[in-house]
Order: sequence, then structure tokens, then C-alpha cells
Amino acid sequence: MVTDGWLGCTTTGACPGCTMTSAAPANPAATTPATSPITAANHVVRALMLPLPRGPAGRRDPAFRDQGEDVQSGCRRGRLCYRGRALTVRTPALDIALAISLRPTDAPLASREDLAELDGDDVLNAVRGALATRGSVRVWDTATLGPAAIAAEPRPDLIFNLSEGVTGSGREAQAPALFEWLQWPYVGSDPVTLAIAHDKWHTKRILVADGIPTPAARLVQDPRDAALVDLAFPLIVKPVAEGSGKGIHDEDVVSSPDELAACARRKLARFRQPVIVEEFLPGRELTVALIGNTGAWDVLPLVEVNFPAVGGGRHRVFGYEAKWSEPTPDDLLCPAPVGDALRKEIEALATATCDALRVRDWARVDVRLDADGRPSVLDVNPLPGIMPGDGDISCFTRAAFAAGLRYDDLIRRLVDTALERYRSGSFLSYRPGPTA
Repeated sequence: MVTDGWLGCTTTGACPGCTMTSAAPANPAATTPATSPITAANHVVRALMLPLPRGPAGRRDPAFRDQGEDVQSGCRRGRLCYRGRALTVRTPALDIALAISLRPTDAPLASREDLAELDGDDVLNAVRGALATRGSVRVWDTATLGPAAIAAEPRPDLIFNLSEGVTGSGREAQAPALFEWLQWPYVGSDPVTLAIAHDKWHTKRILVADGIPTPAARLVQDPRDAALVDLAFPLIVKPVAEGSGKGIHDEDVVSSPDELAACARRKLARFRQPVIVEEFLPGRELTVALIGNTGAWDVLPLVEVNFPAVGGGRHRVFGYEAKWSEPTPDDLLCPAPVGDALRKEIEALATATCDALRVRDWARVDVRLDADGRPSVLDVNPLPGIMPGDGDISCFTRAAFAAGLRYDDLIRRLVDTALERYRSGSFLSYRPGPTA
């Protein structure tokens, strides 16, 4: 098998024929081997055609000539070795950059809600450790490192993007927009999707246009606009472009025009952005974690918010207090105790939502049931939180654990999903160009 790039194992789980543990590709049909697979015992090696430079001139390995296969060895990115009757694959050493927005360690207590979207050292260390199993890791703290400094860095093989940004309604799109401009490959959605999904009003307009159920809502940009809202109470008032529960509290569920006007006035003054006034659904709240891309979504076990354990006030709001109180393993139920029909309906809603917004690689979709038990999409997060602890209230991580993935497996799976997308050419508005 002759290839210009990386030889990798596609055997799911721990392969007895190699030193590599891998997950099956998100879209196996998109993986085109250079020749037919080499098989030894249960071990399958395919040529994964990354745009990587050739190493020193390769040689034909006699062990493989006997099997009728040509093997390129001596590649800078990795080697394929024959040992007895088994194949050993040393995974290619990638040059990975971790883009992450870190919370200041000396931030005053009063600013905790403002900084809720930023990550702590627990996420930094856990993700960096997982990525280190795939190569060298550089860390770019986008809360302190500007675009000029990042652009001056050597081009990495892949960027693991967790950058939330600090200012602006489209802050989650800022780092990926720079990566697109530089034509550097990265994990996750493009800046268009990230900017739209961070704005609840723009997200809702796309969902409505695609016929995806979502609570009815109105946009309020001035306190006087509250009097024009024509929806039936109760309603909930949220900042239009915040995440991690910021600006969402139990008292933001309102039951009269006076309460609505007062709440909208407070929110507009506090967050300096429009607010969305939304029909409040009284039912159960669930979240869906997905890995993959359009046509090949892997839906992880559903997660349900356990309001008796997590709190949320008398209205059962999964807002800032509920998300950031001291977590316990009982806060989230995973797999969620739902029947097959409802589970399939929620999974279909989540995949349709990701397709409508052209989400790439991974996302979390939040769903709530109405009084009749029908699900609607509340929110879409193409850059979900992945706190590493079993007791952390990070829905995506909890779903991954329930699916049998360890934390390191999850991070590697996201890396593989992004690499597979770049190999397949799907969802590429700008394909990374050749490097000198």
C-alpha cells in the first residue's frame, strides 16, 4: 500500500494487531484506501489520505510483498512495521494547537457569571493530556492572546478549537474566522454556524424556516418593545447572545405584562444586548450530544436534567444557578428514562437541527417538552462544554461516559471526526491549501 500520508488502523476499540486504539470513522464510506486493506488477524489498515509531506524515500517491505501489498515506510508522520504475524501501527505524531479561552484565576467573585463561558484549568489539563496521546500540543489562550500573535505561529496540523472568545455577540466565531483566513484546519463548526448559533433569535428563525419545532418568541431591543409582545403567558426572558446559563434565572419566568416589562428592562441594562421573550414550556428538559457530520451523526445517550436534584426554582429553569451550583452525580439522568418513541423523536429533532445550521463534528442540542409532552428545540450549542469530572454538570461529557467513552477517547474521537471531514472534502468552504 503506497500513500503520501498516514497509515491508520480502522479497527474499532483495542486492536490485537497494533499498538493503537481507535474508533471507527464517522463516515467509513468517505474513507478511500489507496489500495485494498491489509488484514492480519482482526487488524485492518487503510491509507488515510491527509495532505501531509512525504518523508525520506520509502522502501518496499518484504513482509508485505509476500501478501501482494506495497508499503511505504520511512514517512516522517508514522511507520508501519511487521512483527511476526501481527501488524504494529505507530500513530502519526500530529502538531496540534489547543485554542481555548481560559478564565482568570484571580477574577473577583462578582464577575463569575460574566466569565461562566470560559474554561478552567481542569478542562485545559484534561484536553491537553488527551491530545498529547496524538502528538505535540501547543496552547493558545484566546482570552489573552490576540489574532496577530496566533497568526505568527507555525501552521499546526490541526487546531482543537474550544475558543469561546471574550467580547462581542459573535465571539465564538472569532477564532475560527482567523483559522479560515489562515486556511488552517480545526475541529468544529465554521464561523458562520458558530455566530448564528450563539444568537438565539437568528437560530430560532432558521429552525422555524426548516419546520423544526421551537418555542414561539419575540425579540425586544428597547424596553418599550415589551408592550408589543403578543404571546401568551407564562414567558421567559433571556439575553439573546449568551451561553452557560448566563442571564437565565428562575425569576426570569414572567406571568404578566408588568413583570415582562420590568424583567426586559433589567436584562437590557445588564447585558447591553437585545433580549428574547419566549414561550415558557413546563415539561421535562433533555439534551442531546452528537458527534459526526451531516448524513453520519452519532447520537449519544440522551441526558435529562433532574430538577429535584439540581434545583432550578419553582419554574424548573436550567439556568445559571442550576448549572453552576455544586454538582452531584444525580443532577443529570443519563441515559434519560424516556420511551423509544420519544427518544427517536428527540434524536430526529437534534439531527435535523444540526443539519439546518450546518454544524460540523460535534454539538449539543437542548430540548424541552411542552404541557402535552411534545419536544421543542430550546438551544443549539456547536461548542459545548466538556468538563472532565464524573460529578461535573457537563451534559456532553456525561453522555460520552454513558456511551462507554473515556474522556481521552472522546477527545481523540473529535480529532478523528475532524480529520475524516477534511479527508472527505465535505463541509469545506475553504480547503486548507498546500504549505511551503
